[in-house]
Amino acid sequence: MLGYFPTPYDDELLYSVIARYAKHTRMAGNQKAVVREVFSSSTATAVPDLPSHLNSLVKNLQLVWPISANTLCSTYTLAPFYFPFLSPQQAANIFRSMLSNSGGNIHTRSGIAANIIKQPVSFRYCPECMREQLEKYGELYWCRMHQLPGLDFCLQH
Repeated sequence: MLGYFPTPYDDELLYSVIARYAKHTRMAGNQKAVVREVFSSSTATAVPDLPSHLNSLVKNLQLVWPISANTLCSTYTLAPFYFPFLSPQQAANIFRSMLSNSGGNIHTRSGIAANIIKQPVSFRYCPECMREQLEKYGELYWCRMHQLPGLDFCLQH
């Protein structure tokens, strides 16, 4: 169980919160150790949009951030943006995979891997949002909205 985890910011991607955890705990240079500590798994992989092992993460966060896996998924991942484009059965299966420790083919089963709209190859950001984040929080983070495929501009700026 974790004794510390950063408080997520507005519209922050879960991947970003975990990256800030790594930075705050001085583990940023050891991604495997961070993943093992956060997800209690040596097989988990850091995935920005539709991560798995969420039940394990929620269990590890009980002391410092009591959150449900459903809220974690709907508030800090890109799942709510993808699910409306899937059948209810597909969305339910993907959600179950995100909660489980076996999410290896989530992108294939959701159709994201074969989609004509390509996934960004790097994290995207808005320079104006960065300035506001530094001013308000003293550190930077990745916004969910900036990571949506096909959305190549900031909705605020």
